[in-house]
Formats: sequence, structure tokens, C-alpha cells
Amino acid sequence: MSLTYIIFLALGVSLDSFAISVCRGIGETRPFKTSVVCAISFSFFQLSMSVAGYFLGQACESFTNKFNHYIVFAVLFLFGINMFKEAFSKDKQNQKNTIWSIVLIAFLSSFDSLGVGISLAVFDANLFLTATFICIFTIFLSFAGIYIGKYFGRKHKKIACILGGIILIILSIKMLCDHLF
Repeated sequence: MSLTYIIFLALGVSLDSFAISVCRGIGETRPFKTSVVCAISFSFFQLSMSVAGYFLGQACESFTNKFNHYIVFAVLFLFGINMFKEAFSKDKQNQKNTIWSIVLIAFLSSFDSLGVGISLAVFDANLFLTATFICIFTIFLSFAGIYIGKYFGRKHKKIACILGGIILIILSIKMLCDHLF
């Protein structure tokens, strides 16, 4: 897996955290504290799930070797479609930014990283490099998302979800085509 793939994959995964952070930043009165909690929580769970997915993928290697390109395509494509769905969701619920609510949403939103980790094992990608990029992008975008949400409102969630979805769908198609042709 090339460095370009790794960077775009990390960006696509971290844009989910960015979108949530933008929403959390709307109306925020303590943006620094909330941005630190978001950056730590999101990066921890994105990193943990990616690593767990990688080892899960390695444990199932004999099965995944036969179907790896289809598995990666399906996982990334479905997560890309899900990000599109989130972009056009009518759910406008605003929640109070307690530490536990942020940690919970960070955990729940990190399951796409589990699938990404599985795809990394399937392609025998460099786990350390990929996890590092995922962590760095997630920290930066989560931190920035709170401030963007505070100052620019809800419209950026849709843009981030659409962009993240496009990146994951393009990566899924490209990986499938590279393997088949």
C-alpha cells in the first residue's frame, strides 16, 4: 500500500471525527477543553480500533487471502456510503459536551477504523505508519473541528461527511481495480 493510499485512508477515517467535532463545537462555551477531550478521545479510539482490526484481519488471514480485494472494497465502500448517509441525515440533535458523552461518541464512531484495520492486514500494509497518520490527522481535525463548529456552525458537518465518503469510496474502487486488473 503506497504512502498516498495511507494518507488518503487516514484522512478519510479522521474526517468522521472532524464532522462530529464540528457538531460538538456548535454553541460551545469552552472550546479549548472540549477540543482537547475530543482530540484525545477520538484519536485513542481510532488508533485502538485500527490496531484491533489489523490483528483480527491477520488472525483470519487464510480466509481473507482468497477474498481480500472484495472484503476491502466492501468495507471501505460501505463506510463511504454510510458517511454520505450521515451527511444528509435530518438528525439535528445538540447534546451537552460532557467528557463521558464525548468518549462514548468517540468509541461508537470508531468502528469504521476496525474495518480499516482489517483491510490493512489483508493488504499487509504498514500498521505503524498508517496508525500514526490516522492518529495525527484525527488529533488535528478533532481539535480544529470544535473551533470550526463554534464559529461557523452546522454546515461543515455535511461537507466533512461528503468529503470523507468520497475519499473512502474512491479508495475502495481503486483498490479493487488494482487487484483485479
